[in-house]
Amino acid sequence: MDQLEDSSDTVESSSSKRGTSKKRKLDGTVVTASEETVSTATGAFRVLYLAICGSIRQLEFLTMDPEKTQGFAVEHMKSTLQISPQDAAHVLGSSFYLTNRIIQTPQKRSHQKRVLTVGLQKPLADTGYRSCMLPVVALWNRRSLLGQHSSTSSNSAFMASCMLPVLQLLHTCRQRPAPGEEMAEVIRCLEGLLIDFIVLPLRSSFQDLEPPTELEKELESPFLRADWKTDKHLALMILSLLFDIAIRCRPRDTPKLRRLENPWLEQLFINLAKCAETLFPPFSSFRAQKDHIRVIKWMLRKAVDHQVQLSPSTIEAILDQASGLFQNTDDSHTETRVDVEDDSQIEWGLVSLCILNDSNTFVVPSSSASDNGTYAYRPPNKYLSALLRNITDEMCYGSLEEDKNYDFKLLHVMKPLCSAFTDARDLTGFLEHWREQLSIVQGRQESKRNYFELIPSIWEDERLLLHVAQVVESSLTAGQVDRVLSTATRDLAPSIPNVLSDNSMSLASLVILDCVCTGLFKDETLVKLDSIALSVFSLLGLLVSRPPKVSSPHYWRVWRIKATITDRWSSLRDSSVFKRKAHPAICMASELIKHISSELTLRDNVDLTEELYAVRFMLKFAAMENSFWEDLQFSSRRKIVLAVTKLLDIMEPFCHRISHDHFGTMMHSDANSQSEKSPSKISPVDKFYFDCIEEIIESPEVLSHLDGGTQNRLVQQLYWASVFQQRFLGAAKGPFIDYSSCWKKLLRCDALAEIGSVTSCLRNFQVDRYLNTSDFGEPKYWDIGAADYVIALRSIQVTPTNAFDRGQRTKLANRVLRILLVANMSKLARTTDHLILLTKLIQMPNKSINILTNENEMPNKGSGKLNDEMALISLARGIDSVVGWSEDNVHSVKALRQLTHSVMRHDPENIALG
Repeated sequence: MDQLEDSSDTVESSSSKRGTSKKRKLDGTVVTASEETVSTATGAFRVLYLAICGSIRQLEFLTMDPEKTQGFAVEHMKSTLQISPQDAAHVLGSSFYLTNRIIQTPQKRSHQKRVLTVGLQKPLADTGYRSCMLPVVALWNRRSLLGQHSSTSSNSAFMASCMLPVLQLLHTCRQRPAPGEEMAEVIRCLEGLLIDFIVLPLRSSFQDLEPPTELEKELESPFLRADWKTDKHLALMILSLLFDIAIRCRPRDTPKLRRLENPWLEQLFINLAKCAETLFPPFSSFRAQKDHIRVIKWMLRKAVDHQVQLSPSTIEAILDQASGLFQNTDDSHTETRVDVEDDSQIEWGLVSLCILNDSNTFVVPSSSASDNGTYAYRPPNKYLSALLRNITDEMCYGSLEEDKNYDFKLLHVMKPLCSAFTDARDLTGFLEHWREQLSIVQGRQESKRNYFELIPSIWEDERLLLHVAQVVESSLTAGQVDRVLSTATRDLAPSIPNVLSDNSMSLASLVILDCVCTGLFKDETLVKLDSIALSVFSLLGLLVSRPPKVSSPHYWRVWRIKATITDRWSSLRDSSVFKRKAHPAICMASELIKHISSELTLRDNVDLTEELYAVRFMLKFAAMENSFWEDLQFSSRRKIVLAVTKLLDIMEPFCHRISHDHFGTMMHSDANSQSEKSPSKISPVDKFYFDCIEEIIESPEVLSHLDGGTQNRLVQQLYWASVFQQRFLGAAKGPFIDYSSCWKKLLRCDALAEIGSVTSCLRNFQVDRYLNTSDFGEPKYWDIGAADYVIALRSIQVTPTNAFDRGQRTKLANRVLRILLVANMSKLARTTDHLILLTKLIQMPNKSINILTNENEMPNKGSGKLNDEMALISLARGIDSVVGWSEDNVHSVKALRQLTHSVMRHDPENIALG
C-alpha cells in the first residue's frame, strides 16, 4: 500500500533565529496548539483506517486469485479464512464503525475550518466507498459461506458485533448526500447484511413454536451495551430503522399470505419496544417517556402504512402504558375542565395510530353487565370510555388556541373513530356515544352564566357533523333512521311546555337530528320517513314559538333542521298538515328578521346565526313549485318579501358609500377589519347578508315576486359590493369574505331567463354602468374609477351577446369603438379585450345593428355618418401600425385582423353592420 501524503494545510515558517520556527497556514495565520492536535489526530486516524481497509483488500485479492499470492503461503491464507465468527464479526463491525466515524466527522465538526473538512472527506472520496467497505463485506460473506454448519454462531456474532455499526452506517448513508450509484450500492449491501444475518434469522426464530432462542434474547444486548448518553435520538432512529428494514423485506407480501408474516413482525415490534423502554424507563405505569413513545409511534406508523395489524393485546398494552389516557382515572364529568400539568401528556398521535391499526380495541363494546343499566345501547369498553372522557375533559371554553390538539383530535381521532364504527356496521352505537358526550357538554355550558362566551366543543363542530352525515344513508337502514329520529324527538318533547327556558332544550337531540336529516338524499329513503319527518317538523315549529327577544343559543339548529326537511322532503308539499304548520314558522322567522337592529353596520360582529337559518327556511319554503307558492297565504308571501327588503335595508348604507366614493377615499381599514379573529358563532353582518343573498338568487320564485324597485336595489347592491371587492380586497383569500361572489352568481344564473323583469333590470344596469364608467375622455383620466370600470367591463364580457337587445348592442359597440380610438395602444391587454368585445357585438348572425351613430347629436341630412365611418376605417387600417408587434401580442393582432375582416366585408355605403 502506497504511503499517503500528509494533508496538513500548514507550512513551516523559519525565522532568522534558530528554534523559533512556527507552523503557519497557507493564509499566513499561526496554527494554534489545539488545531495542531486535531490535525495530527485526524491524519493518524485516516492513515490507520486506510491501512486497515487496504490490508483487507489485498487479502481479499489474494484469496480470489491464487496466482497473485506473491510468495504468501497457502496455508497462511487458509488459516486466515478459518478465523472464528466472533473475530470476523469484530473486524467487520470495526470497519463499519470507522467508516461511519469518518463520514460523520465533518458533520460533527462543522465549526472547524473548511480545509480540515475537505481533508477528512477527500481520502474517503479518493479511495471510494465501495473499495473501502465491500472487500470487508466480501470477506465476511466468504467466511459465513464456509461455515454453514455454524450459521447460528455467525448470526449471533454478527448481532453482537456488527448490528449496531451497520445500522449506524446505514442511517448515516441515508441522511448524507453522496454519489448516487455508489451510495445506492453501499446501502443495498448494508441492508442485505441486516436481512441475511438479523431479519431472516429472527423471522425463523419467531415463527418457531419453541421457547425463545438465544438469538431473540441477544437482540437487546447490543442496544443496552452501547452508550447513548450523547445521542439518544440516534438510538431511537436505529430501532425504528431495523423495524423498517424488516417490514419491507417480507417474503410473503401478498394479501393472502400477509397474515402469516404479521405475527413475527409483531414479535419484533414488541422486542424493539422493550429495548426502547429499557433505554428510557417509564415515569409510572401510565406515563412513559417521550423518547419511548416516539419510537413506538414511528414503528406503529410503519405498521399502519404496510398493513401489518397488531393483535388486540399489543394495542391494549400500548394504550395502557404509553397513550396517557388513563393518567387520570377519576370521573370528572362534573367539572368544567380537568387540570393537568400538561395536556400534551395524552399522546393523541399514538391513539390515532392505534385506531387505524386495530379499531376493534375501541369499537367492541364492554361485556360488563353493571353498565347496561346506564346505556340505551351497548356500553363502551374501558378504552373507548377513556378516549371519550379525555376528549370531553380537555375542551377549553376560553379559547380554541389553548387546545393545540383540537384539529388533530377532530381530524385524526374522531373521524377515524367514526369510520371504525361505520365499518363495524354500528353507526347507531357511535351516535349514542355522541349523544352522551353532548349531554355532558350541555351540562357544563349551563353552568356558565353567559353562554355566548363559550367556545363550541369538538362534539358540536360542523366538520364532525358533516363527516357523520356523509355515511348516514349508506350505513343505516330506513328503520334504523326512523328509530334514531324518534328517540331524538321523544327527548325534545319535554321542552315544549317550557319553550322560554333555553336549558330545557336537548342539545344532543338537536345535533343528532341535524346530522341525520343532513345525510338523507335518496327519494326512496325519504318517502319511507315521511311520517317521522312531519312529526319532527311539527315539534320544531312548537319549539320556536317564543318572543324573538328571548336568548336562544340552540334555536339556530331548529331553523336549520326545518330548512333541511323543507328542502329534502318534496313529498310533503301536498300535505295540508305541512302547509298549516309552515305558516306560524314563517311568521316567526319574519319577526326575527324584523327585529334586526337598523343601526348595525356591515362590519359589526353580532350573532345572526338564527336569523340566517330562519331566512333560509323561508326561502326553501318559497322555492317549492309555483303552485305551492300560489297556495300560500297572502300574509306568508308578503312576510317573505318583507324579509328580503329588510336584508337590502341593512346593506343600503354601505353600498351608498361605495357608489359615491369615486376617488377611493373609503377607509381601507374597513377592508382589513375582517382579519381580526372573532369568537366562534359570532360573524360579521356582511357574512349574514351574502349568505342570505345566495339563497335568494337560487330562489327564482322569490325574485319574480319582488317589485321593480326592490329588484333594482338588489342588482345595484351586488354590483357595488363587487366594486368594493375589486378596489380594496382584490384577490385576497383566507378570512376575507368574497364580496363579488353573489354578483358573479347573478350573472351566471340560468333561471334569470324565466324572470323577464329581473333580466331586463340587470341588462339595463349593465349597459348603463359601462357607458357611465367608460366616459373618461382623455386616457390620463382612466385610473379614476378603475375598479368600477373593470367590474362593468367584465360583466359585459361574461354575458352572452344575444342577451342584449339591438339597441343595447348598438350603444355598447359605439362606446367600445370610441374607446379603441382614444385608448393608449401600449396597454395591449385592455386593447385586446375591447377588440374581441367589439367583434362579438357586430357579428351577430341574421341581425343588423348600427354602431356608427352619434349619441349626442343627430346627423345632418346628406352628410350621414361620415365622421363615424372614417373612424371605423381608421381603426381597421390600424393593423398596419402593429405588424411589427412581437409574438407575445399575437392575441391582439389576431383580434384586430378579425375585426378588420368583419368591417371590410360590408359595403362602406351601408353602415349597418351585421
